[in-house]
Formats: sequence, structure tokens, C-alpha cells
Amino acid sequence: MSNRHQRRASLAAYRQSVGQSLLTWLLPPDTMIGVPVLDDAAHAWLHYLPTVAPSRTCICCRTLMHHRQAVGGLLLSVPALTSHLASVSAVCTKRWTEASIEEIEAATERTLSVVIPHGRLERRKAW
Repeated sequence: MSNRHQRRASLAAYRQSVGQSLLTWLLPPDTMIGVPVLDDAAHAWLHYLPTVAPSRTCICCRTLMHHRQAVGGLLLSVPALTSHLASVSAVCTKRWTEASIEEIEAATERTLSVVIPHGRLERRKAW
């Protein structure tokens, strides 16, 4: 388990490696995208979800997610300039199925603003 100091140090290291650009994906939790660092991070995030304290929350509504069935979608990100670090956040099942894409994107921008203040999403062609 990580304490507050470890989480802040991890965020600081991630923020430093990011520079000004992140590559992001919003996708269902069972999707493998073929990028090992992202696939591994998503798998670990979901695997440890029941044991993490404090519990993980939805980026849209802050609903607690204690098990994999509560996760409707994952927000994966990696720095554009390096591929050995990844970040995982999630959208709960209810918001994933009921919220508009604009609401989910707004929550994504809020979540990622911790790493890149005032950042904006740019749509790219699917890989």
C-alpha cells in the first residue's frame, strides 16, 4: 500500500516526465490495446482494485469502486516523450453508460489537469 507521501512523490515523478503532452485512451476495461506499459498498468489497476485503500473513485461522480464490475471505462495515459510510465483512472459503470461523451471528456480534462494544468484534449485518429 502507498501512503500519501509515496502518492505525491509518484505524481511528481509522472508530472516531471510528462513535459507538456500526454497520449490518452478512454476504453472499456477488458480492452487490450497492444501497448505493454498500458496493458500492464490497466491489468494491475483492475487486479488490485478490491485491496486498494483508500478506494478508487470515478473521475465523473466520485462513486467508490471496490470491484471490477463497478468499472465501466478506463482512462489510460502515458507521456508523449517516454513510454515506461503510465497512469490509470476510471469511470464507473453508471456514468460510462449514461453520461454524454462531453461529460466524460470534461472529467478527463479535470483529472489530467493535475498533471498538465489547463490542458485540453485533442482528437486524434484511432490507431
